[in-house]
Amino acid sequence: MATKTKEQELFDLIDIEDFKDRVVCGYNDGSAELGLAADLSVARSIIAPGTAALRDFSYIGPDAPVLDNANCVGCMECVTECPDTAILGKVVPADEYERRLAAFDTDAEREQFAGHFNRTRKFYDAVEKKGGKPGMFGIFIDPTKCKGCAECVEVCGEHNALHMEVKDDRGLEWFKTGWRHFLELPDTPAEYINERVLTDMMLSSEALSTFTGGAGSCMGCGEVSALRMMLAATAFVHGKDNIGLVAATGCNTVYASTYPYNPYTVPWMNSLFENAATTAAGVRLRWDQMGWGEKKIWTLGGDGGMIDIGFQALSRLLASGMDVNVMILDTQVYSNTGGQTSTASFFGQEAKLSAHGKARGGKVERRKEAGQIAMVHPAGYVAPTTAAHPNHLHPA
Repeated sequence: MATKTKEQELFDLIDIEDFKDRVVCGYNDGSAELGLAADLSVARSIIAPGTAALRDFSYIGPDAPVLDNANCVGCMECVTECPDTAILGKVVPADEYERRLAAFDTDAEREQFAGHFNRTRKFYDAVEKKGGKPGMFGIFIDPTKCKGCAECVEVCGEHNALHMEVKDDRGLEWFKTGWRHFLELPDTPAEYINERVLTDMMLSSEALSTFTGGAGSCMGCGEVSALRMMLAATAFVHGKDNIGLVAATGCNTVYASTYPYNPYTVPWMNSLFENAATTAAGVRLRWDQMGWGEKKIWTLGGDGGMIDIGFQALSRLLASGMDVNVMILDTQVYSNTGGQTSTASFFGQEAKLSAHGKARGGKVERRKEAGQIAMVHPAGYVAPTTAAHPNHLHPA
């Protein structure tokens, strides 16, 4: 019998299904604080993957997005930008769609199901023209994950395919029924996912499954949008079983580990504020020793953890030439206090607390731009980008 590694012995301490049934359900029904026993997983600060999927935020926001299906063009921007994995798309072959539609008993059921779908040029007309099987494109909202931030409505913009409605006007059960339709549908067939149209990766169950939603982040958190997009792209190319995350202390480590809720289904760990980069280097070395050279490691942190107090660790990592990806998150995107100017971003960037002009004196300061500093090191690829522009972020 093969000898187990220390890592395997550690994770044998936690039974994932037991953790979900005993711990997560205990927190969900309110009994955990009264009688949940301490155990080895708690002592080791281990949280089972994907437990945030069991979290219910349907009571958080009074409003939820509703699809105006006739206006939907299948651009996927709402799915891409949602910070809570609460709005998802799916393509169903037209014949399968018709079969399911005919199976409903009442006109009301058929109307609700059909209201999630539209015949788009992208997935129906263009596919049919090429001789393929046309597909119906659908948008679905998970009411247990949606916090009502309306980011999806914002990015939908001129298409006007989404609007916010008070949940009580339709009734929460109406939203839950729509989500059940999504769960009962098969995965989007691969022939509808165009690898050259990178937003289409959000149709891939492999890419989407890396972040469940249910994180304790603020409503409309811009940081999570960036992390979801990064995770989806990495999983789409390399597979979700080939990803590891090392995070500097910050918001992402708080909302992703509000015990016992973990939205990640990929392995991740939290390091000290200033040494996430060197911790990632240690993980990279250990993985290489184990023959896991094909796995991708991301280290995450804000400008404080990476460029201010953590710069020496980041510089050493960049100089090493190791295969470690680094994501530096803009402080004004994720900071608990909000509105601060990122010291790592470019000099001309506006921030709420540093607007400068004739009307407001504001604050003027030089910045040590992360992109310029990183390019001084050998053999690195640097891409200052923004989650607001997925056609730039995904290729980068």
